[in-house]
Amino acid sequence: MNRAVFFGFFVLFIGLITFNGITVNAKKSGEDITYTKHAQPIFEKRCAVCHNRMPGTNWMKYSNAYRKRVKILNRVSIKRDMPPVGMPIEESERELIKKWVDGGAKE
Repeated sequence: MNRAVFFGFFVLFIGLITFNGITVNAKKSGEDITYTKHAQPIFEKRCAVCHNRMPGTNWMKYSNAYRKRVKILNRVSIKRDMPPVGMPIEESERELIKKWVDGGAKE
């Protein structure tokens, strides 16, 4: 198994363990949806395997995610064609990304 594939699986595995339950907690508490607390963990879990390598599409940086927030929302919640491979984004995660953008994409 090459390093890139191994790293991808490792990131997905760690994401499942570390960030499981974030979407449920945000919905229950009624708190503001923020990049740091809600969107970034989803991007790390579902998008980092591909998007941390391309300039301008590293959603792990708030400035990039903020600048492309409408495009991200369109691809994740409307077209639903992201991610094209790997683990699909759960409906609750799609809703959180939409709430993050609709709520002003707070950091």
